[in-house]
This record gives sequence, structure tokens and C-alpha cells, in this order.
Amino acid sequence: MRYVLTNAEMRAADEFTMESGVSSRTLMERAGKAVAKLAEKALSYLSEKSVAVVCGSGNNGGDGYCAARILAKKGFSVVVFEAFPPKTVECQLENARCRTPRINTLKKGYGLVIDCLYGTGFHGTLNERAAQIVKEINESGAFVLAADIPSGLAGDNGLCAGEAVRADMTAVIGEFKAGHLFNDGPDLCGELRVCDIGIVLPEKDYMRMYAPKDLCALFPKRKSRSNKGDYGRVAILGGSERYSGAPLLGMSAFKAGAGYVRLCVPDCIFSPLIGKYPEAILQKMPSANGVLAYDEAALSEIAAQSDSIAVGMGCCKDREIYRIVRYLLEHFTGTLVLDADALNSLAEFGVNALENKRCTVILTPHVKEFSRLCQTTVQEVCENGAALARAFAKRYGVTLMLKSNATLISDQSRAAVSSAGSPALAKGGSGDVLAGLTAAIAARTDDTLLACACASFILGESAISLSQTLGEYGVCASDLLQEIPKTVKKLESLARIK
Repeated sequence: MRYVLTNAEMRAADEFTMESGVSSRTLMERAGKAVAKLAEKALSYLSEKSVAVVCGSGNNGGDGYCAARILAKKGFSVVVFEAFPPKTVECQLENARCRTPRINTLKKGYGLVIDCLYGTGFHGTLNERAAQIVKEINESGAFVLAADIPSGLAGDNGLCAGEAVRADMTAVIGEFKAGHLFNDGPDLCGELRVCDIGIVLPEKDYMRMYAPKDLCALFPKRKSRSNKGDYGRVAILGGSERYSGAPLLGMSAFKAGAGYVRLCVPDCIFSPLIGKYPEAILQKMPSANGVLAYDEAALSEIAAQSDSIAVGMGCCKDREIYRIVRYLLEHFTGTLVLDADALNSLAEFGVNALENKRCTVILTPHVKEFSRLCQTTVQEVCENGAALARAFAKRYGVTLMLKSNATLISDQSRAAVSSAGSPALAKGGSGDVLAGLTAAIAARTDDTLLACACASFILGESAISLSQTLGEYGVCASDLLQEIPKTVKKLESLARIK
């Protein structure tokens, strides 16, 4: 497991490390060595071995001067582009130590360009000179290595307001920052390489990034005398005349190991679904105007016979869906996963229904759905998603899984991020698959944060694997159902090794 830090948390960690006896110059030397090591590795694959290091005025620039000095000492042809005069004491000292030739414009022809213009503290828009330098870096034709984060990218949220360096690789100093993983970050950072320079983190519950070995405990070896009841009873409430196939994608619950899955659909689409998934129990629910209708007796039976219930896939936003959600919140005692139109109905008819509940609740909104729940803008969610998610989860006592190119997960006290994923998931039905996975895993653990992280990992890794054969344009949500067992098998295998 690794951690994902905010800029403020990273500064606090730097200060804490220095208070423990490690000087700022030592940290800069270590960072410079780490960047130089990655540069040397990249150069071993490049035919052109010359290096240009672009240095700014702050400590990120100091890292660059240090890396340039180290690479030159090893015999590489290195020049430094001093974009702005050094301002911090550390940057000034490293500038003085670095005797490599200076240039005042970046031309094409270098094999490697190291971007040390701005660090993770940058936000806003680059000034005219910096924007021109970034443009030169991007047009250089060289392999681009960014020190800590590509210049022009905001470290706290990964947003880019204008020009930004498009790196082939980023040397992540210490720990991941949110900017590496969210919004524009993944498209600009290239390959992320974490560089440990001995930064000590103060005691705090940081945002987590689980590794497969942290998730595999959810797939222990099955006992020979086990039965279907031992692996979770899941109910899927979804579908409508308009979206009749959505609940079938929730059958991913079976692929994640659920022992018993009940598919509860409106009577208007019941007959066409008979036999579509022979392993599932198909239950006919009343409908009104092609949408699930409230039926307290049926809901009471479903609640009594389920460990987890997923609601919302293909339901359509409707007051009847809101009534169903409210009943389950007030009477169900297992884990309730609210997805898609269950969320939209909450946003439309009253999110305060979440305040009166007996069950454990997981919400799975994408950015637009979350903006509706929070009554804010998509831009605000993109800028401050982590803070908004934490505040929402704490206020309503829920676990929130905010879906984007990275998935942010927060419960009342902890937060995690899953970076597994692919643009192949940008298709209708991907969220339905995720809801089924989440319900299945949450049915057999009390740790909803870990369950959500695991479900997101399985979906993302399955999409990555499928993209290698079908391409990102060719993958459909239904394809994921065939790939998920292979991803789960990998976690099973890890659990046995562990």
C-alpha cells in the first residue's frame, strides 16, 4: 500500500523529515540522484544520449541542477536551460555547484529533456515565458522526464488550465500526489515511477492506494464444506422499459464470487429476461409507466433474504425509485449500494433521506451525479473532489465511490484511491458492472472502503486486459463479465501465496 498526499501534507512531511535531522540539502541531493537514475535508465534505451535540463527558480529547479551535475559527472552530454533565476537558497546553492553549460533556448535534437520548471505546488495558469518554454519542451521530440510532476499541472487535483508539459515519465518524489492520478494528470504524467528519498510521514490517516496484495484477502481459499450462503446473498433492483439490459450487467456479482444473486426487474421487461442468466433468481416486480413501482411486501422479502442490495441500474429517475430507496434505507440491515438513477432520484427528491437509515450505504456516483448530490458544479467537483467526498461521506455516514479516470473512495474517516482503469470504460454499462461487483464483495466484508477499492481494481484491471486484445474502442461492458473471473483468479492466487 502506498499513500496519496495533498501539497500541504507533502510540505508537512518534508518539514517533519527535516526536524528529525535530515537537512533540506540532503533531501534535494537525494531527489536529484533519483531523477538522474531514472534519466540514465531512459537514456540506455535512446539512440541520442544528449540531455537538456530545464530548471525553474524553486526547489524543483534545484533538483534539476543536482540531476544535471550528477549526469555530467557520469560522462553524459548535459546542458541546463535556466528558465528563471534561482530564488530559494537551496536552488541557488545547487545552481552554483552545477558547472554544466547553460543555454537560453531549447532546440530540437536532445535525446532527453528533464522538466524541473515547476513542482507540485503549482496552480493556475503559466505565465507567457513559462508557457513558451513548456511549448518548446513538448515540441522538442525528446523523451521527457518530469521531476515530481509535469510543469503546468496542479499537484492537488491534476487540473491543467493551459499549457502543460506532456511527460513520457514522471519521477514521483516520496509519495503520489492527487495531481498524478486525477483529471488531466494521467494523460500528462506518462509512466509514474515512485522515488523513495527517505521522507518520513507524520502520523496521520492519509489517502491510501491499495496494492493487489492488500486486496487479495477478500478472496481467501474456499472451504470444501462451504455452500452458496457462505459467499453472500445479493439482490439487484434495476431495469426499465428504456434500459432493459442494465440489470443483467449487475450479474458481475456472480463473477466476483457471490453465492446467490436475485435479479429483481419490473414486470414490463420480465419475460424477455427469462433464461438470460440461468444462475440468477429472476423476480418480477410491479411497474408503473415502464419503471419499477414501490411494493412494500416485495421489498420486505428482498431485504430479509439479502446481505447486500444494489439499486439504480437502468431504473430511470422517478419518485417511485426514491420511495424504494427510502424504504430500503429505513428497513434493510445489510449493505445497500446506490448507483445511477437511485442517486439521481435522491438528488431530485431529497438527499436527506440518507440521514435516516439502518443499513450500511455505499454510493457510486460519477462526477456529474455527485455534483447533483452536492448541488454544485462539475468544475467544483473536479477541483475539490477529495474534500467534497470526505465531507459528504462524513455528513451522511456513508461510503462514497467517486468515479472518474481514477476512483476516489471515502468513508466517514478514511479515504483511498484506485488508479486502475482504462478509457475503454467510457461506455454505457460500465457503472452497472461496477455496482454488481461492489455488492458482491461488500456482501462478505464489513470493510466497505476495502470492498470498493477491490471492486474498482477488478473492473479497471479487467478493462486494461481486454483493451490489449479488443482495443479501447472495442471493449463493451458485457465483455467485462467474461474477463472479470481472470482478474479475480489473480487475486485468489495472491491470497494463497500470502
